[in-house]
Amino acid sequence: MRPAEPPLGTAVLLFHLRRKGFRAEAIDANLEAYLHLLEGDRLAAAAGEDPSTTVRRAVRNVARSLSFLRS
Repeated sequence: MRPAEPPLGTAVLLFHLRRKGFRAEAIDANLEAYLHLLEGDRLAAAAGEDPSTTVRRAVRNVARSLSFLRS
């Protein structure tokens, strides 16, 4: 299994639940967590007043990183 793919068990579980008439969805909680943590104001607050070069670079490139995650 590659990190970007959901486990096969999730797909099998969804199939069986839906076949039995249940409404079920799978979400990418990893992506949701990244989107939450990388939200502009939250990220700036976490960076603090004197962030390291690495953190400044991350803040500067957050839009590109989020675009990559969403693709």
